[in-house]
Amino acid sequence: RIFLTMEMSPKVPANLVRMSNVVIFEPPRGIKSSMIRIFSSLPKARVDRAPAERSRLYFLLAWLHSIILERLRYTPVGWTKTFEF
Repeated sequence: RIFLTMEMSPKVPANLVRMSNVVIFEPPRGIKSSMIRIFSSLPKARVDRAPAERSRLYFLLAWLHSIILERLRYTPVGWTKTFEF
């Protein structure tokens, strides 16, 4: 048995894909869905602990992570151009 993690490419032999059990996980697109997914995975007690700035910090880190994930969808262009999401 072999476990592969890869992106689909024309260089991958078609017979390998046909003979495999394929599992695809793609998170939903968009910043809002990414933020919801991040906050649903964090325990509420962890976010609400003192000091109050902790919840703001979690929000900013989740927002930054969501922006980076959304920008990675435009891999050929990368960070060279601005996009309105």
